[in-house]
Amino acid sequence: MSNAFEDAVRLHQNGRLHEAIQIYKGLLTSNQNNAQLLYLIGTACAQVGNNALGIELLARSLHLFPESPYALNNLGVALQACSRLDEALDLLNKAIAVNPGYADA
Repeated sequence: MSNAFEDAVRLHQNGRLHEAIQIYKGLLTSNQNNAQLLYLIGTACAQVGNNALGIELLARSLHLFPESPYALNNLGVALQACSRLDEALDLLNKAIAVNPGYADA
């Protein structure tokens, strides 16, 4: 993608989530159908407690790449945080089915 993307990922990995989200949002304007970008911004939003937006973005990511165990897991975690437990369990089970060695799920 770009240096901005790499910068955002680095910020995300270093826990500077709000800064990463701002860069991701800028990138999203011209990359609205990029599953990886949707996954990353959705994950970061959920990590800062904006579960509603995180759920929306992670669901969009999964629409584009339905076999991503990471997006399945993170969407499940965000749903769990919103007390949507049946949906969360279903997604976590799907993450394990897609990748049985995926320990996070």
